[in-house]
Amino acid sequence: WFCVGQATLNVFFTLSCYAFTILLSFHILFLLCGRNIFKKKFVFFLAVVFGWGIPFVITLVGLLPGWLGPGRSVTVGTCFIRNFGNSSSSYTKDTLIELFIGRIWDIFTFVVITLVYTIAVCL
Repeated sequence: WFCVGQATLNVFFTLSCYAFTILLSFHILFLLCGRNIFKKKFVFFLAVVFGWGIPFVITLVGLLPGWLGPGRSVTVGTCFIRNFGNSSSSYTKDTLIELFIGRIWDIFTFVVITLVYTIAVCL
């Protein structure tokens, strides 16, 4: 249970960091445009839902089917995504789960920040 808890916290807080990084980039963009939209309560509420809620849902989607826990990296003391076996189909499943729970959100964050930066520079 400790490894599952560690993996759950790792996934949740990593995804929350990505979400808040995206929010921060939009906040800076709107400040450069002379508008502080995060003072509005509804926009602030949406930011909180985006920053905490979406990572919570993604973490639950990974936790409930048992995808989080001891995996290939458990020998170094880290728990993340379970290893489902040695067959080629299990490696495909592992890869898809890792993409959904982690890597796709890394890529999404970097793409959004790059787009926001490009928009800010063009203003």
